[in-house]
Amino acid sequence: MKRFIKLHLNLFFAIFLLLFAFYSLVLYMVVERALLASVDRHIADDARIFEQSYFLGKDFEPRPGYELYAIRTPDGSLLEASEDISLPFSKDWTMPDLRLIKVGDRFYRMLTYKRKDGFYVQYAVNFTSEKEFLERLKVFLFLSWLSFLLILAGIYLFTVRSLLNSIKRASDSLFEYRFDEKVYEELKPFMEKVYEGIKRIRESAERHRNILLALSHSVKTPLSTALLLLEDLMRSHKDDRLKTIHEELWRLERSLSTFLRMAKMESQQDLIKKERCNLEEVLKGIVRLYDPEGKRIRLSLLEEPLCAYCDRDVLLEVLGVLVDNAIRHGIEEGKVDIRVEKDGEYAYVKVSNLSEKPVEDRVLFKPFEGRHTGIGLYVAYNLCKMMGCDLNIGQERVEEGYRVEASLKLRLSLC
Repeated sequence: MKRFIKLHLNLFFAIFLLLFAFYSLVLYMVVERALLASVDRHIADDARIFEQSYFLGKDFEPRPGYELYAIRTPDGSLLEASEDISLPFSKDWTMPDLRLIKVGDRFYRMLTYKRKDGFYVQYAVNFTSEKEFLERLKVFLFLSWLSFLLILAGIYLFTVRSLLNSIKRASDSLFEYRFDEKVYEELKPFMEKVYEGIKRIRESAERHRNILLALSHSVKTPLSTALLLLEDLMRSHKDDRLKTIHEELWRLERSLSTFLRMAKMESQQDLIKKERCNLEEVLKGIVRLYDPEGKRIRLSLLEEPLCAYCDRDVLLEVLGVLVDNAIRHGIEEGKVDIRVEKDGEYAYVKVSNLSEKPVEDRVLFKPFEGRHTGIGLYVAYNLCKMMGCDLNIGQERVEEGYRVEASLKLRLSLC
């Protein structure tokens, strides 16, 4: 624990020092740039005045020790210079050229440019005091950073280190207390009972899942066979009672599939395989499955095709639960609306219906706690979490009762 805290404190102090050094460097660069910009602006104005005076034949007396000038011919030869000082020059420079030069023990800021007639004008002003100021500023910032480093080192040595030692002593004493033999012998029977209890709970949960899986499989297989035989019988015999039997058996088969899915989900045997799914195809398949005659479900799609990145089988399972709940718990002969909306990189599939009674918010997605078992919504909600999407249920009061809406949020994919 001490090593962990010490490592993080060292990282904190190091980052703090680097930030202060970066701040000092930026401050120096900003001051230097501002100072040079101010001097360069005055050089340009003074050079223009010097050029007009010199080439118009007026007498120009440079201030000794402050100003220097030079006039060069188009081939670069020196024509005239103040104080007989030859300023540095090269025809390879990009004109106009601004640079800092040293003449003797003084620094000058020099401007070189080319006139339209081909002559070169060089004008320089004394920059020694400004250069000394920048050097002093550099030393001051370095000393400030060094002082800050010493302060942090002092804080670490006299405060943080003693605190870390106190934490180490406290943790060592607590560790020794925890593993005292007498304390261990006193707690051993209790811990053994807790371990046995947890073990029995896990074994009971495992048996429960195995029984649920076995029961679902044993009933689902003959039920599927019965449904196939009944469908063959319905083709040759037109009897409404056979249709009713088929609908009830199909509903039972769907419930068993839900139980089986829940058992697999509880035992973490259900693996999600995400792929690109065309929402229009999936939703039209759901409508054909639950409303083949087209009397109960109204489907509203967008003009552009939308594809979601999800597990197709899991999406069908979730939508099947939502549509089945909307049909069974809605007002008799009421319409179920399915519509698709798009918001940025997400698509929303919304299933709504009219209900006589409101939804109990406190038992949503909780099995066996409301008026109905709630297994379907429980399974759908957990499958959505496994698939990485969101499922929400909302409602509002209307004249006919309550408008209940389930909203499924899916991440879009390229079609």
